[in-house]
Amino acid sequence: TPSFVVASGLSSSMATAVLSSHWLGVTLSRAVFSSRVDRAKEVAVERSAVLSALVLVVLVVSDSPALVVLGPFAIGVCMALVMPTSLALAGERLQGNPGALFGGLLTVAQVGGMVLPASIGLLAEQTSVRTGLALLIGSYGVIALIVRRLVPDGYRQVAKAG
Repeated sequence: TPSFVVASGLSSSMATAVLSSHWLGVTLSRAVFSSRVDRAKEVAVERSAVLSALVLVVLVVSDSPALVVLGPFAIGVCMALVMPTSLALAGERLQGNPGALFGGLLTVAQVGGMVLPASIGLLAEQTSVRTGLALLIGSYGVIALIVRRLVPDGYRQVAKAG
């Protein structure tokens, strides 16, 4: 985020403020929406991932300084439910050894947390920061597809009706 903001022509201090706004968006979104997704976790993860990808598309293709400043906050709001709600889903569906389950899932998440930013940086060096950020669009797209493939259609109908 800070690299994107600076590459867009804004100052380092503004980049720091924009990064802070991203985390504010994550925190506010989790506080507001986490209690509302209990009955439709799968739908919440899928919609969160799709909205994150859509906001990223707008951010990557736009040259608007206002979007550079506000976009990361919006992405934080959209993506906030993906990780904790995915963990809750796994815990509900795979009961038995929660220590091993959450240990494995958090390890995979940490590996992704190392590989994805490094990949974005490498691609950004070869092309542009905007192209590097486009990897996140793909990442959220994959999350949405995985959830869609793993969720039974009957559950979707219950979630829509409820």
